Amino acid sequence: MSTNIILGTAQFGLDYGINNKKGKPSEKNVFEILQQAFESGIHTLDSAVVYGNAQEIIGGFHKGKNVCFDINTKFTATSPQELRIELTQTLGQLGVKKIHTWFYHRFEDYNKYPALLAELSKIKKEEQVGQIGVSIYTNEEFETVIDDDAIDAIQIPFNLLDNVRQRGYLLKKAKQKNKTIQVRSVFLQGLFFVDMQQLQDGLLPLKPYLEKIHTVARESKLSMQNLCLQYAVSQPEIDEIIIGVDTKQQLLDNLHSLQMKLPRHVQQEIDEIDVKETNLLYPFNWNKK
Repeated sequence: MSTNIILGTAQFGLDYGINNKKGKPSEKNVFEILQQAFESGIHTLDSAVVYGNAQEIIGGFHKGKNVCFDINTKFTATSPQELRIELTQTLGQLGVKKIHTWFYHRFEDYNKYPALLAELSKIKKEEQVGQIGVSIYTNEEFETVIDDDAIDAIQIPFNLLDNVRQRGYLLKKAKQKNKTIQVRSVFLQGLFFVDMQQLQDGLLPLKPYLEKIHTVARESKLSMQNLCLQYAVSQPEIDEIIIGVDTKQQLLDNLHSLQMKLPRHVQQEIDEIDVKETNLLYPFNWNKK
């Protein structure tokens, strides 16, 4: 498997996901997940300063252990001075000496505060950060970031709905520019596992697309988990995939799913799904009236 798997940590510090009924796992369970991930060959974590106490939990795991994850995380600072303070705090919380990739958490900050990029470049030269990244949502944001040579990595949503039809041409362009492409939301915060009868009113426009996906999974004899993961892994332009889990068993199940290969005709069926209501591909819009 050429695609690197990164373990997401939002659910370690927050009650995360539309299908999450249990809330965040205990620290003991998180430590078990982290240990299993490392032993399974996952050596990179994705976190953020806004993920509750996730970074402190990661730091707690690192204490007294002979293992240490590479950490990709996201900052919220809006000035060079704040950025330096946040860097010191983040390294301390995580118990590491260097951040693997440090992402702007919001494209708006990348756009609005150009002085941050100059400071990030200094920090990168000081080798406290390996790569500079931007976390984006829309294709307009994606296009802007692709053309910036100072940006090494781009994190985007990508899944069965936010798919090749939505993103394909930009994925190809980004690889031509030698960007590291990292994808999140492969399960769209659990939306693909929600009972269609329980779909909240604001998401009803997505129902026909979701029904199509369920039909593809059923006819292909694939679990939804397998379909979601294998579709992302099948994209040659994607370098890294973030997966989030609540239990050690979920992690093992996901890793098992990733060993399989998606049949080409199934991939093509998903590629052809063309969501018109693109605003609903972003969970922050789900509760808007």
